[in-house]
Amino acid sequence: MRTFKIVRISVILAVFSFNISMLSAQTGLEVMTKNERQVFADDEKIDITMTLVNKKGKTRARTINQVIKSDETRNRSSIIRFTSPSDVKGTSFLAIEYSDRDDDQWLYLPALGKTRRISSSNQTDNFVGSDFTYEDMGTEDLEDFKYTIIKEETIDGQNCFLVEAIPVSTSKIKETGYSKREIYVRKSDFVIAKINFYNKNKVHIKTLTTSDVKKVANSEKSRAYVITMNNHKTNHKTILKFADFQINTGVETDIFSKRNLEKEYSYE
Repeated sequence: MRTFKIVRISVILAVFSFNISMLSAQTGLEVMTKNERQVFADDEKIDITMTLVNKKGKTRARTINQVIKSDETRNRSSIIRFTSPSDVKGTSFLAIEYSDRDDDQWLYLPALGKTRRISSSNQTDNFVGSDFTYEDMGTEDLEDFKYTIIKEETIDGQNCFLVEAIPVSTSKIKETGYSKREIYVRKSDFVIAKINFYNKNKVHIKTLTTSDVKKVANSEKSRAYVITMNNHKTNHKTILKFADFQINTGVETDIFSKRNLEKEYSYE
């Protein structure tokens, strides 16, 4: 009987040690790299409804088309065009990533008839009245951050890694509006479930949550079909609802230009 107990305890300890070693083997960078692989696609087309909700609960809805294309070095180009209502229709945003220099971001405002470049000093500005900043609209350069797994936590029934992201590159420290982010990454598919944003004074200022995560039709990629950004300082929030994801269907590179910001252009 005593021998059985010793054997059983040895087995339990072995399993426990195995689980600990597996957890320690998974680093924060590895988790975020797997998230990046989940997000990456050669190209993507998306219809989006953006709803702005103020502190009194009053809402304003906008419709958006977005097209994304990645090059052979995995740099992304993205163009966003507002299609309604009339006061923002035609407003367009272009972002082009580069490996050897700063990324380009351009915003076209039809009411002014002008296109302006979004500089690194503008990264903390809100994007077209939403609770997302221009920094939030960009993709993540993994080398700009130190990623540390803090713990595991369940979010909406999903077991997640909680990864702390702290900017470490000189350029990111200079331009970012955040001292750190707490990123909850689902273990099942490495889709982000939640992000807590902390400002330079280490105050929790915003929370992003995702829901309705599912695989896209005709694709192995999973996407969140609803993303909500809550601003705790203003009690304002922005809700993005995504529809008609089209992944790897073919997108021409010539649409990603300043010229196309200022004219009607079909992304079909």
